[in-house]
Amino acid sequence: MTTARRNAQAGVSRGILYALGLTITFMVVEVVTGLLTNSLALVADAGHMATDSGALLLTLGARWYSQRPAPAVRTWGYHRIEVLAALMNGALLVFLVAFIYWRAVARLESPPQVNSIPVLVVAVFGLGVNILAGFILSPQRKLSISAQGAFANVVADGLASVGVIIGGAVMLVTEWYQADAIASMVVGFLVLTTAWRLLRTATDILLETTPRHINLDRVYQTVRGTEGVHDSHDLHVWTLTTGFVAMSGHVVLSSGDQSLLAQHRLLMALRDRLKADFGIDHVTLQVEAYGLPGEEAYCEGEPVCLA
Repeated sequence: MTTARRNAQAGVSRGILYALGLTITFMVVEVVTGLLTNSLALVADAGHMATDSGALLLTLGARWYSQRPAPAVRTWGYHRIEVLAALMNGALLVFLVAFIYWRAVARLESPPQVNSIPVLVVAVFGLGVNILAGFILSPQRKLSISAQGAFANVVADGLASVGVIIGGAVMLVTEWYQADAIASMVVGFLVLTTAWRLLRTATDILLETTPRHINLDRVYQTVRGTEGVHDSHDLHVWTLTTGFVAMSGHVVLSSGDQSLLAQHRLLMALRDRLKADFGIDHVTLQVEAYGLPGEEAYCEGEPVCLA
């Protein structure tokens, strides 16, 4: 890992730690206020914050563990532990949504009286806390799936606080206490969208899906359009962990200079182009001589089965 990337990752961990401190502090405030005022919306948002806190703690632990040296049996190291943590975080959010909706449906049928003024005050402060946490995490969210998850959770928390504010205002003006249950259901929906994005990203990485920002056809065109390349096949592009894209494949040399020096220059040229054009960090290419049999034989660019 380069010094710049190491410093960037350290910045991500600090940002997550600061957001964790803010989240835990205000979670306690929301739990106490929600219980005293009988507001399910505040308790639901506090539950979301509790899940966020657990997720952030899990993420920090995973990030620390992922920095351990790679043993012989795990040559890529422990980078994907962070992805597994994100997958677990997404699953926890889904269970939280199920609990929120279960409680909200019951309250729609028999809504208890809610003390609206403390709910409004706490929700406004909660919105401020989420804005501050989002400001802390925003610069790092492109560097790590854990930072992406943390930032998405903070945004969802902020929108949930807006929902609680609206519900509290409605209850204060109209005394229509079903608004609290409806606000909690809005919170649940926002949490579910956060969980879906997190689960989709983590699953794509674990299934070694081609990253969404990379067009594999363009990669083929770039490789085949490089001077010295006759053809290419079996190209695979995947994400090892957030911000680290790897690629492997086969390139067939043109019929010109096929010396070791020429091959070395070609591989360096391909590595630089793929890094510049697609952000691919780790490139492994197998070189095949033009016209010689291998898995496939090539004749004028067309694959011919050897069988």
